[in-house]
Amino acid sequence: MRAIGYRCTMLSLLEYFEGDRLAAWKESGQFQEGVFKVAATIPMTWIAEELATSLPFDVDAFFAELRRSSV
Repeated sequence: MRAIGYRCTMLSLLEYFEGDRLAAWKESGQFQEGVFKVAATIPMTWIAEELATSLPFDVDAFFAELRRSSV
């Protein structure tokens, strides 16, 4: 369950930092199912307790996979 919560948190951070890029995958203010599928499968590392300077996954790869899965 922690992994699911972690990935949802990372998705929220992605929306905060890259919200405009995610707009195409939202309906009525909610993410489409494909966003959650990609977030569930994209490789991520666990952020240590110290302050991170970037998201723990490849954001460009996330969007590439999202575009690929939306075709």
